Amino acid sequence: MRRLLLALIVSTAFEAPLFAQSAQIVGTIKDSTGGVIPGATVTARNVNNGFTRSTVTEAAGDYRLQALPPGPYTVSAELSGFTAETRPDIVLVIDQTAILNFTLKPATVSETVTVRLERTARICAGPLGMLHFGSPLGTGGTRKLIWHNPTYPRANPANNNAG
Repeated sequence: MRRLLLALIVSTAFEAPLFAQSAQIVGTIKDSTGGVIPGATVTARNVNNGFTRSTVTEAAGDYRLQALPPGPYTVSAELSGFTAETRPDIVLVIDQTAILNFTLKPATVSETVTVRLERTARICAGPLGMLHFGSPLGTGGTRKLIWHNPTYPRANPANNNAG
């Protein structure tokens, strides 16, 4: 009977610290309008030893990173189409539940368009008169198009409607 009691005490003594020596981080990920973001990846990385744990937010934008060893962490949240957010210096202690919410902003999209103008001159005669094509912008190309167009009232002095 003594051996059974001793074995029970010893096994209980070793089990309790194993369960109590971890922490967790919980929270919600939202966008800048307050809407929840499902499918975002949340990652906690222990700064001292590189231990990493990741999870993905649920449909309500909630996440839970469990069984994290105590220590200093960097926690980040990211999702394609949003700017990633990182929180450094999160220190977890034994049996702590840290609440860490994130607000992700939409990522900016930049696009470069290159327009190259080639100088070519063409004159086309048609039912609207003579049109001059090919003048680069800023060199009177627009005025030439209007001047040679007899349907434009001020371009044709013979037009009685010119004012």
